[in-house]
Amino acid sequence: MRFSSNVLARLAAALGDKVAGRESLQLQDLQLPAVVSPIITVLAPYPTRVELVAPAMARDSFIYTASVIQAPSASTSVNTLGTFGRGAWRLLVGLASICDFTSIAGPFVNYIRWQDAVGGGANGVIIAHHAAVNVPQFNAVEHDLVLPVDGWLLQGVAGATAAAQNSQSSWFVHARRLL
Repeated sequence: MRFSSNVLARLAAALGDKVAGRESLQLQDLQLPAVVSPIITVLAPYPTRVELVAPAMARDSFIYTASVIQAPSASTSVNTLGTFGRGAWRLLVGLASICDFTSIAGPFVNYIRWQDAVGGGANGVIIAHHAAVNVPQFNAVEHDLVLPVDGWLLQGVAGATAAAQNSQSSWFVHARRLL
């Protein structure tokens, strides 16, 4: 297997002296036997700003936040936090919420989920909050994943409210592309 990367050469030069760059270590074209499975975590450049809208097809690192206030008798609010291109990603996602009620129709009141938009629409809940009267809740999780195809959606869901019920949800995504 041939692995060509200027990133490796720059990383070696940064960690060692100036002579230990691409020329002396010959990292421009690194060749590994097929039996070796390298695990190299190199992050893409850090985003320079927080996105104003969720990326339609993210192929690079990004940061995005969203928030929803659910007034009484509101329907479920589904908010896209990003649509991801295939490849390796490191995600830090978080959910903060508060509500003034305890009874709900479904299993969760607020949550973050994956939506497989291309393979049949399967859902996978990452973080979920249950209704608890006036108890602020916060959770964050970081994980690495490899998406095989384009089109995976990360969504923040704020559950429906009944009469005299209020809920507030805030989500954040710090998505870092792994090279």
